Order: sequence, then C-alpha cells, then structure tokens
Amino acid sequence: EGLIRAGAFDETGQDRGCLMASVEGTMREASDAAADRRSGQSSMFDAFGADAPPSPTEAPGLDPRDAWDKAEVLANEYEALGFYLSGHPLEERAGLVELLSSCRVPDLGNLEGGTPVGIAGLVMQKAELVVKTGRMAGQKMCRLRLEDLHGSVNVTIFPRTYEGCRELVEDGEVLLVRGKTEDSGEEPALLADEVYPLAEALDHFRGGLQVMLSPEDQGALRRLMETLGTHRGKSPLFFSVSGNDGVKRRVAAGPQFRVQISEGLARELAELLGHERVGLVRV
Repeated sequence: EGLIRAGAFDETGQDRGCLMASVEGTMREASDAAADRRSGQSSMFDAFGADAPPSPTEAPGLDPRDAWDKAEVLANEYEALGFYLSGHPLEERAGLVELLSSCRVPDLGNLEGGTPVGIAGLVMQKAELVVKTGRMAGQKMCRLRLEDLHGSVNVTIFPRTYEGCRELVEDGEVLLVRGKTEDSGEEPALLADEVYPLAEALDHFRGGLQVMLSPEDQGALRRLMETLGTHRGKSPLFFSVSGNDGVKRRVAAGPQFRVQISEGLARELAELLGHERVGLVRV
C-alpha cells in the first residue's frame, strides 16, 4: 500500500486509487492460492502450463470508479513519503498564492524579527493546544506548518487570533496568514495576527496591482494589455519598469486601466510574465 501511495507502480499505467482498492482482493486470492499449494491442490490448467500473465491494459479486477483525483493522489503521496513528488496542491492556485504573499518562505531568514509579512500557503501538521499558565490559561491556541511552493514555516496562532479563525484552520486548507517574523529559534517562524481564506483576503485588500516590466517584455505587451482589458475593475494599476539605463520607474496607469484583482487575472499574468513579476501594492 505504501508503494502504491508513493507512485512506485505508476509505470504500469494503472491509477493508484484503482490499485489500492484491489489490494484486499488480491491479498485474499494470493492467500487462497498459497493454501491450495500447501494442501497439494492444483487446477487442471496448471497441468498444461499457465497462460501468460495479463498485460497492464487488461488489468483484471480494477474498477475505474475507484480512481483517485489529483488531490487524493497528492494527499496519499504525502502520507507515504512525507513530501510531494508528482506535484503540489498549490500548483493550480500558484498565481494567487504568489500575488497575496509579500514574501516567499525561504526569504524569511533574510528579515529581522518583528517584520510584518503575509504568507499564503497550505496548512499542514495543525496542532491545537491549551495554554497552561498566564492570563490566557485554559484558552486554546494553535501551531502549524504553512507551506508555499518554495518551503514551509512554523506558525503560532495565539488564543485571541485563533478564536476568530478556528473553523478556517484545518490541514489541507489554503490560507493567507499575516503576522510578524520571529527569529528566536533555529529557523524563522511566524506569529499570526490575521488569517483569511484566499478569496476573502482579496476582498479585504485595499490597494492596487503592480506589474514589473523590462525591455525584454516588449513582445508581450500586446497580450498583456489584452489580458488586463478582460479584467476591468476598480483597483488601480501600476507598472514598475526597468529601463535600458538600469533605472527602475514606477508608472501609474490611467483610470481607464483599473482592474478587478482576481485569481483568474493572477493566473493569466503568471503564465504570461511569471509569478515573481506580479504583486499587490498599498496605495
């Protein structure tokens, strides 16, 4: 079962969920066959030689209704290996995750303790605790790992904040955590002040969209303007333009170019320019 979850049999061409569902029946058949051999029984077919084993495409006993979707494949893969190998749960929402995050997890080590940051990521290893001492004794708090596409960080949510977001914080959920960095341990950590689902995080954001451009992007400008034009809205648009002289200039687009910041827009811009070239800015 562990090998199936880890993908060791993917080369057979069979779905992991179908293989997992067949394990119990296969083990039972093998046990019955072993019992028959121990008792000296054999079928008449054995006397004339067994047929060639079926090809993977024939795969008797596999029911396609047992197939796993992508989320199930990744969840079982993580359970078996402790990491994701064939993909990541955040891949489909990578544009929005990068857009909402003010910092990537590996870059937290470059920040001083107490620096405000926002990290969008996948909740993992949630542990709910009860405070033992102090003025918050008896109240519940939470610790978890928050993983973006580049790494993971320990997050602590103290009772006052946790009381308002307890129903949101579950393993497998994708959330935006805003808080302050903590550098007292062996690796950076995050003390949470606010926790939002991604869609709600966009609703709470009051600012604009910034797109970073360089001279090499000239060929993509037409597609960029077409993309922005299909997402008209109320949020201001800014360009951070690096010139041939090496100077970076911030340009505010006119009011006719205001946009609706959304997951769809983030995904399209990420595909066109790359995740790191698009961000949110306060105005």
